[in-house]
Amino acid sequence: MGHDSAGRRTIIADTVIAVLASSGARGLTHRAIDAAAGLPAGSTSYYFRTREALLTAAAVRLADLDLAAAGQLPRPETRDALLGALAGMVHAQTAEFRERTIARYQLSLEAGRYPQVQAALAAMGERFTAAAALLLGQLGAKDARRDARAVIAVCAGLVYESTVGGQRPYSASEISELLGDLLAARLG
Repeated sequence: MGHDSAGRRTIIADTVIAVLASSGARGLTHRAIDAAAGLPAGSTSYYFRTREALLTAAAVRLADLDLAAAGQLPRPETRDALLGALAGMVHAQTAEFRERTIARYQLSLEAGRYPQVQAALAAMGERFTAAAALLLGQLGAKDARRDARAVIAVCAGLVYESTVGGQRPYSASEISELLGDLLAARLG
């Protein structure tokens, strides 16, 4: 199967995500990516010369995947609809997108060593904060950006606790209950 340059880069980025999730950052090598992706030896190095480039490609790909998933949700027009959307997103990060979540944690740990990775993760966070602030502002938040950061922090904490804290994933109804008071306080 032939691949164009962009297609090959996407395959490599997806494989980096899978390797980070399954083997951690220590398992991430150019050779490991070639093998896991079924690519000829040296392919990964051809497209991404450094470890930082590999990690950055994974961070950008994660942002694209997460934004695409969020974009498929209906735009919430009420507090209850927003609560349902947030609960669904948190649950998805701990269930169907668990591999992505684990890879994101691995990337976060590596970001302190690699400025490009840190910048890519910061850009991803800013995109989500801006989108959340827009929604919260439309729903009546007085300080939409601050409130968005608070909501995101709580959601991130729930995802973290469910993913690496040893707790089973929260159900959508449990998440709704936990987030309900926060949204009521932020949206009045």
